[in-house]
Amino acid sequence: PPAGNRAPGPRGLDLAVLSSNPLAIVADQRLHSLEDNAGSLDFKGELNLLRSSLGRTGKRVCVRVDVASTGSLSEVIAQQPRCLYMVCHADFDRDASGRAHPWL
Repeated sequence: PPAGNRAPGPRGLDLAVLSSNPLAIVADQRLHSLEDNAGSLDFKGELNLLRSSLGRTGKRVCVRVDVASTGSLSEVIAQQPRCLYMVCHADFDRDASGRAHPWL
């Protein structure tokens, strides 16, 4: 398992953290490199804040940290974590009535 991950105990997996950082975004009906935008994710910073918050509780928490993929998401769902924390960009389409339909 990746560094920092603990094997699930008798209670199972408490928290799964999955991250995804796309290489491009869609804007103005064109693909743009995230290298050209300030929109990249600060996964390490976000994970450090999460670890700090969990550490202040004084409780032992079984955590899995992984890269988001269809396979890793399926594995995590099969483990039935108490909480799933996704760090990613999302986009959405609007239908004819103007309602947003999110997709990752």
